[in-house]
Amino acid sequence: MLNILKFYIVCIFFGINFNSYSMGVIKLATSEWSPYIGEDLYSQGLIAKIVQRALEMEGYKLNLVFLPWARAVKEAETGKDNLDGYLPEYFDKSKEEYFEFSDPFLDSEVGFLINEKNKLKFNITIDKNNLQKSYEKLKNYRFGIVRGYVNEEYFDKNTELNKIDSTSDEKNLILLDENKVDIVVIDKNVAHYYKRNSPELLLSKNSFFFISPAIKSHKLYIAWSKSIKNYKDKNILFNNGLKKLIESGEYSKIIKFYQNIH
Repeated sequence: MLNILKFYIVCIFFGINFNSYSMGVIKLATSEWSPYIGEDLYSQGLIAKIVQRALEMEGYKLNLVFLPWARAVKEAETGKDNLDGYLPEYFDKSKEEYFEFSDPFLDSEVGFLINEKNKLKFNITIDKNNLQKSYEKLKNYRFGIVRGYVNEEYFDKNTELNKIDSTSDEKNLILLDENKVDIVVIDKNVAHYYKRNSPELLLSKNSFFFISPAIKSHKLYIAWSKSIKNYKDKNILFNNGLKKLIESGEYSKIIKFYQNIH
């Protein structure tokens, strides 16, 4: 009994949190994708908060590792440094060999962003019922994309389009502002966030225009690495936690909170 008491006194002295040691830890790779997720965002952003609370519902803590996107996917695939997977990801059937997808926890609307001064000049129209034909008319434009991102199936497979890749959405928006690309493929909310918050874009006199309709409305998932032991169990516990979060009403409150601060 005395030894146990000494142990507790030492733990208190060094500021050790007993609750944190009673919880398992899920380690996921991710990348800066404001306003959804980012190291400097409040509680690391909306996505981080949703996943964190869903895991806590099942007695687990979330540990996020921020990396460039392509590296995050690659290292999660092999389970490097005990990574359990990565997020957020759109569903991609080609990745099912290496990853198991969670239940979806959020939506992302992806489309084409142009410089507003080019709106009449470009006169771009998108036919959601025939995207392939829509893309055929855009062969003369320079597209800014993020390396490793899934955008839209036919767009990604099209080898005739002039695609210029970079490491982030923010960099693509700067390229658009500098007229080094004509169209950026991007989530609508991400574009709005960086236009209002990026130091390099705040001083710009250019305005951006999101072409309607979006080319794809994606669901967002955790991609669990199949190279990790018990990946199926971890997926089940997250899905269960997410269900509890939604049913409790806390999910809606989190969404509303982040809508108000952005």
